[in-house]
Amino acid sequence: MTIQLIHREPGGGLKGYLLKALILKPALSVLKKRKGYPYFWTMPFDTICRDIIVNGAYEKELIAGMCTLVPQRRGTVLDVGANVGNHGVHFASRYDRVVCFEPVPSNLWILKANLHLNGIRNVTVVEKGLVETPGTFFIGSDDPKNTNNGLVSGDALPDEREKICVEVARGDDEVAALNSDLPILMIKIDVEGLEPQVIKGLAKPFA
Repeated sequence: MTIQLIHREPGGGLKGYLLKALILKPALSVLKKRKGYPYFWTMPFDTICRDIIVNGAYEKELIAGMCTLVPQRRGTVLDVGANVGNHGVHFASRYDRVVCFEPVPSNLWILKANLHLNGIRNVTVVEKGLVETPGTFFIGSDDPKNTNNGLVSGDALPDEREKICVEVARGDDEVAALNSDLPILMIKIDVEGLEPQVIKGLAKPFA
């Protein structure tokens, strides 16, 4: 896989000079000195990505707390609503296997890029959303600058909106398809309001 990182220089004139001199160069200097964080391909106009750029990770304290609560390494972590891979990349360094569920196409290529940038080999990406009943859902937001794209059923979208459909599956079926002897250690769920459906479809791990 070849990844081309595209950087657009600020505009010319005084405004462009001040942006580079007073903001970009000092910020890059700080980021280059910061160690201990994975590489991330991000979009600076997105809330999650901005947090990654500034703090090294989105929900950094939450991730640390989750890993502290689950110190055992041998097992599988399910990342439901993996987005661009913020949680999954960090989990991959702490657990034997991570399974990322992400159905949104615009998020998927960034997620895969971030796994590739960090040389991660113990993450399985499942290009589906998890709900109670398998079928097809639609992306509820068409904002290309926002990675928090929730899923909705077809009748919840206006007829005039272009519908981007994605596959959704029952979690128990997907876990069985992994055909893994490793125990499920932890399940992270962040799916913009569909959490109850995910939990109903993942009945076996919660039993």
